[in-house]
Amino acid sequence: MPLIRVMEVGSASQKQLIQDAIRNGDADFVAVARAIQETGALDYTRQAAVAEAEQARAALAGFPISVHRESLLEFCSFAVERDR
Repeated sequence: MPLIRVMEVGSASQKQLIQDAIRNGDADFVAVARAIQETGALDYTRQAAVAEAEQARAALAGFPISVHRESLLEFCSFAVERDR
């Protein structure tokens, strides 16, 4: 998702860098990481993940308490709190 965000909001050169990386499978990793950082793509992606997890929690609230529901709620937390 961070690469998609760079494609949405990045400069023309950043977009070209990402397109080339995807097409060729090899790229300057430092330049790609810099583009992700400069566009705020990681922060944007994290905020989107948190919003999706909140929607999932809200949807699960309609189900009866069970081990399965609790597992899914824990997964929502894990998905946004994990480091990698």
